[in-house]
Amino acid sequence: LRAVAMRMADAVIVQNSAMAVRLAGEYPEATIRFIPNWVDTDIFAPRPGASSTGRTVLYVGRLVKEKNLEALAWACRQQQLNLLCVGEGPLKETLQGLKAECVGAVPWSMLPRFHRAADAFAMVSHTEGHCKALTEAMASGLPCVVSKAVTEGMVPGINCLQVQPTETSIALALEVLLTDPGFAAKLGAGARATAVQLWNKQIVLDQEIRLLREVAGR
Repeated sequence: LRAVAMRMADAVIVQNSAMAVRLAGEYPEATIRFIPNWVDTDIFAPRPGASSTGRTVLYVGRLVKEKNLEALAWACRQQQLNLLCVGEGPLKETLQGLKAECVGAVPWSMLPRFHRAADAFAMVSHTEGHCKALTEAMASGLPCVVSKAVTEGMVPGINCLQVQPTETSIALALEVLLTDPGFAAKLGAGARATAVQLWNKQIVLDQEIRLLREVAGR
């Protein structure tokens, strides 16, 4: 089906640069364009005033095995952290059994209040493309722990902590973030700068508009 789609499409938008390179090699006659997910950096912005003194780790997305959430929940329990999960999926009851707070799916307009209430964000998936939830967390200035599968825009030690997707590695990274406020603030500022520079909605939407005009003119 992918081969058929590549032949029929005037252009293909890919949100992960590594995947764009791979697909361009597999389908050299197709028009492949890397255009990442955009984020509204006005709506998703760092909270004003003093930083929170809590110990809340936020996850936003589907509650499925691929996202490695059981390891994240165990890591949070080990560090006596509160894991707040926003989203729905078959792992909801399992995560609640591991003491995670699962609030279910919420309207997009409500998401910023969860970012403002959190102290860190985690995306420790086994596989990942370019995660919209991560761009929103980074735009919000949250220090982020990500797995090795998360690569788009990531500069470890500058805008994220990148770890192996194991309970021990995740727990150690979260401990660093929530016991070293200065380092956490540095990562949060780096995350915000990356989101503004690379994924600001106007920059990305301009790319999409140019591509649509190009295709329409053929």
